[in-house]
Amino acid sequence: MLTKMIKDSELSTYSMPYNGIAEKHNEKKTEKTEYYVSYKGTVEAGIDMNEIKIRKDDEQKLYIIIIPETKLTKTNLDEKSLDFMFQNKKYKQDTIFAEAHNLALQDFEIEANNNKNIIECAEENAKTVIRGLVEPFTKDTGYAIAFEKGK
Repeated sequence: MLTKMIKDSELSTYSMPYNGIAEKHNEKKTEKTEYYVSYKGTVEAGIDMNEIKIRKDDEQKLYIIIIPETKLTKTNLDEKSLDFMFQNKKYKQDTIFAEAHNLALQDFEIEANNNKNIIECAEENAKTVIRGLVEPFTKDTGYAIAFEKGK
């Protein structure tokens, strides 16, 4: 019953606003920046509840909850937040919006994926939520709750 209860949904455990700046480099001279695009967005991370496993250790009187890898679940780029600073006037035109949007989106996803704090906070929050769901069923059993990372 315990396993079924916590496997009924996906769990997003961390959300944070994100601000960034992406650079468009000259395709011939990679050191030269043609323009900058600043952006805002929101990043979310969590775990797939369907991948949680629970093991009972009678010897140590533990329910060991094996949580899956914590991952980014969403990166939401706010398209209205795009703002430009042009270094080369030929780029100062309305037709670059799609290119700049893709540039900002790529930068956002790379930066969010490289931010270890997002994953760490999401994992700790997941443990807290799972503990809150499970403890009411285990408090009178004499068993404690422990966590392990799944592979």
